[in-house]
Amino acid sequence: MIPKIYMAKNSLKQVQTQQQKLSQQNIQLFKMMELNLLQFDEKVKEELDLNPALEDIDNSVSAENIDSFDREFSPQTKSIESLSLEGNYSNTSSSRESADHYGQSHSEIDDSEWYIPAEDSETLMANLNNQLTYLNLSSDQMIIGEFIIGSLDDDGYLRRSMESIIDDLSFRQNFYTSKEAVAEVLEFVQDLDPPGIAARNLQECLSIQLRKKKYTVLVDHALTIVSDYFEDYTKKNYDRIFKKLKLTEREFQSVKTIIQNLNPLPGQDKDNTLGKFIIPDFFVYRNENKLELELHSYNKPNLVINKEFVDMLKKIKAEKKKSKAEQDAQDYVADKINKANQFLSLIKERQETMVIIMETILTKQREFFLTGEESNLKPMTLKNIADVVFFDVSTISRVTSTKYVQTEFGIFSLKKLFTEGIMNADGEEVSNRKIMKSIEDLIEDENKSNPFSDDDITIELEKMGYKIARRTVAKYRENLKIPPKHARKLNS
Repeated sequence: MIPKIYMAKNSLKQVQTQQQKLSQQNIQLFKMMELNLLQFDEKVKEELDLNPALEDIDNSVSAENIDSFDREFSPQTKSIESLSLEGNYSNTSSSRESADHYGQSHSEIDDSEWYIPAEDSETLMANLNNQLTYLNLSSDQMIIGEFIIGSLDDDGYLRRSMESIIDDLSFRQNFYTSKEAVAEVLEFVQDLDPPGIAARNLQECLSIQLRKKKYTVLVDHALTIVSDYFEDYTKKNYDRIFKKLKLTEREFQSVKTIIQNLNPLPGQDKDNTLGKFIIPDFFVYRNENKLELELHSYNKPNLVINKEFVDMLKKIKAEKKKSKAEQDAQDYVADKINKANQFLSLIKERQETMVIIMETILTKQREFFLTGEESNLKPMTLKNIADVVFFDVSTISRVTSTKYVQTEFGIFSLKKLFTEGIMNADGEEVSNRKIMKSIEDLIEDENKSNPFSDDDITIELEKMGYKIARRTVAKYRENLKIPPKHARKLNS
């Protein structure tokens, strides 16, 4: 409890308030949770380069010796062997001593043979969410901002209306806001990198990129063309643009080059090495009617403390009288070993947290992992998992937002396993994936000469016991990449 003193006219008033602060260790653990497997592997390599007290298992002391050292020389830090997940995660981690900041690695990634070729669209979302935390936003604005980022398509566009965002925030998160508040936060998101992100159409995407460029007369002309003459430009009515802007042919070609060099798909960054491959963090195997979970070996690096450092510290500590150089050496070695212990503790807690969360997801989505059918996904939210494992919702989000699981049916983003729930006529909560599968089936079997409209689909779903709004049907149809009625109609 922290007392605060307020001045009211000529009197003083003291009020007790509560403030919660995250320890440095918690912050480092949160950052490590967010890393996907490639980033985590690079992080481990970087730490091995920076800290000579760490080494691979092949050249190290045994776990028993580490534990003995930890009790003897580092009583203030928990041994990596004694860490457990009893009780609430946030409670166990907050009692640890603070650790120094470990920066994220940006070194080059080795294209090893175990890379699985697939686009990693989740990396962009994690990057945007990270940028969002550096803005001076209120807690309500952060909720809206994270939801907008989570609603972006793979190409980086926001194709959802303000109304649908407001509706989903109220239905899914019990959070009520206004169109003006969402529009304000959208501007913040559109100011993030890569330029053009969260645009609602191509014209807005190009305009955002041009506004972020350094001002020149040619850039200003390009912005005018995109803003005021975009239709003429796309239809190549260049004569009209010449006449209106009074440009020479050479000037127009320069402006045209600027526009052509803009990125129409900001969510698909071809230079993003991390976005080219996915390595699954988990493997799920089916053994008859049982499911077995395995953590990828790269999430379990065999790191231990360098035996030479342990022996060196013991030797220096044994000296009764030490010179200043020896004392400095003792402090240096002890500091490196302490940081190595802290890093190992973070790795172990990351592993345990990931496994506990994934085991819970596996239990809830058992039918999906047994069949591979998305229609078998059950309604599941971050809070559902948090309530079972007693972790904070933000911890669940960090673990699942950039992680993947490999099954016999393919590789899936953990984020995709979370689905909305809709109540059917029998009072049973049904996943929106099941509704979407029903929509697919209806459209597949429809009369192509007179296909279903969104209103027709709404009526058919209601007959099945699914009472949902027409605009929700339209949203699901768009998510399925199915064109509207007029585009599906075949002329006889």
